[in-house]
Amino acid sequence: MSNNKEILKYVSALWGDENTTAIECGERIYDFMMLIKEHNKGLFGVWYEQGMSLKEALDKKIDVSQEYFYRQVERNWDKKFPALGSRVALWTGQKEDGYSAVISFNLGKHTNNPNLLNSCVVNLPYKGQYAESYKEPANRIALMRLMQAFWKPDFLKVNGKRIEEIV
Repeated sequence: MSNNKEILKYVSALWGDENTTAIECGERIYDFMMLIKEHNKGLFGVWYEQGMSLKEALDKKIDVSQEYFYRQVERNWDKKFPALGSRVALWTGQKEDGYSAVISFNLGKHTNNPNLLNSCVVNLPYKGQYAESYKEPANRIALMRLMQAFWKPDFLKVNGKRIEEIV
């Protein structure tokens, strides 16, 4: 990021093939969700499934558990093309546009196609106190290091740009 006070929109951890089970994917999501909550409990402490409307989504508060994530991974696993794995996405439930975070996981891909990657993407709010807090270098770096250490990706992208080192 060139500007120290630039808004951090999203961080993506991306990596190649992994032939994992739905149970393993569910466990990894759960473990990561516990770490990201520890990183910033105010922003990442409560999660909701996405819905067709705000009202519907706010009725879908989730119980963060290994069992929940296993069910989500299993339900979303591509049955027609199992090598494409599963996608799970959640949001933090702030009612006003721009104040929520969204997290998505694409796990279990093993396609032998370098263009189809496994990923964890954390989209951050662009308004409010949490958007402001991720303008601070220490907070940005902490999130990037957490994602690097946990996922051990082939590379990270910040706001769509591949980064070579976390600074």
